Amino acid sequence: PYVSRDQYDDIAHGFLLRYFPEALQKGTPVDPAIVAKRMGLVIQERRIRRDGTVFGQSFFCDGRTTFYDAGKDTDVEEQVKAGTIVIDPDANATLSFNSRNITVIHECLHFYLHAKAVRFAKALDHRISSLRCLSTGSLDNQEEEEDFKFAEIQANAIAPCVLMPRKQFIDAFKEEE
Repeated sequence: PYVSRDQYDDIAHGFLLRYFPEALQKGTPVDPAIVAKRMGLVIQERRIRRDGTVFGQSFFCDGRTTFYDAGKDTDVEEQVKAGTIVIDPDANATLSFNSRNITVIHECLHFYLHAKAVRFAKALDHRISSLRCLSTGSLDNQEEEEDFKFAEIQANAIAPCVLMPRKQFIDAFKEEE
């Protein structure tokens, strides 16, 4: 979908109304694990890449992918079910405190906003089953990066709006004055 910057807070608000309305009440922080569960998504934590450059991967369709197996020091190919979010805890730990939460919400937003676009793309290219999000703010696959650049920009921009809704932030700030 086309989303302009001035719609980010409205999209975050609608997302929260649907999946975590408690966050729109005073002092209730968003719990990304509960959001994912309410969306029918499963979160797995595991190493995605040896170099730690991939934070998360969203699987919109059943598919095969590679993960890094530290015990064997090699990549292994595995089948992953649709509706799975894979988070690399090692990659998240290198960015900042609490980056896991923003990564989970980011991946949930891909399902909320972009699932139909990915499924449509799969009809044209059967190899597409997931989006693999890099720490650079782009996607791992060059072809996907061109086709889904908008999706990564939107998820990167809207995730903070979900975790810190504007009205709740402003109200908390006013209380501190």
